[in-house]
Formats: sequence, C-alpha cells, structure tokens
Amino acid sequence: MRMNRKYRKGKRGKIKKELSKSIIHDIKILGLIVIVLTSFALLSLINSVTLIEPNNNQVIYDRTPEFKWISRYNYFRFYLSNDRDFRNLIVSDEVYGSTYKINQSLYFGEYYWKVIAIENNKEISSNVLRFKIDSVVATEI
Repeated sequence: MRMNRKYRKGKRGKIKKELSKSIIHDIKILGLIVIVLTSFALLSLINSVTLIEPNNNQVIYDRTPEFKWISRYNYFRFYLSNDRDFRNLIVSDEVYGSTYKINQSLYFGEYYWKVIAIENNKEISSNVLRFKIDSVVATEI
C-alpha cells in the first residue's frame, strides 16, 4: 500500500509539472503573438499619412488655411474639394514636406481634404477630413 501512495504522489507531481510547463509554453506563445500584432500595428502607423489640421468637422475662420499632416514620407499630392468624392477639385498640388498653405481665398462652406504620399510608384492615402469655413461676423435676426 505504501508503494502505491508514493506512486500516486509522484504521478500527481509529474502531472502538475507537465501542466505548469504547458501553461508557461502557452504564455510564451501568447506573448509572441502580442509582439507580432504590435509590430504590425506600428508598421501600419509608420507607413501611413495622418492628417492633423484642420481637424475633422472643425469650424475655422481663416479663408486661407494651412494644412498639416505627419508621415515618414517626403513627397505628397494634396487634394482639396467641396465634395467628399473629390470630383470637384479646388486644389490638386504636389507637396514636399508636411504642410500646405492655401494661396487663394476660399469661400465660406464645407470642404474635404486628403493627402497621398508617393514613394517608388506606390501611393499611400490618408483618410478624408471635413472642415467648414465660417464667417466671424455676427448677424442679428
């Protein structure tokens, strides 16, 4: 009977040890998965164009706004339109750097803008942001 108890205790210890190894292995695998997914997320941020100013749905009062974005790229095409699909372009211009200053006075109203980075015949497009130019003059009704 004593040998049987020792055998059972030894078997439990072995099972616990194997379970422990299995859990540690699974944790290591999960850690690697997290690292890989984080790396892909960082790469997608690095290889993107993020529009900064004017913000989405921002109301501005300057009729010659300056546009700002961040990206690791240096050469861009800047687009400004009064429709979301960019069928009626107001500006389509090549830009070196991460800012663009409008050189014409825009009318009051809603506008849409985007930037496309160009590198090695590859285009990386930003999202599309909307802003509105409003008058500072107060009116009474």
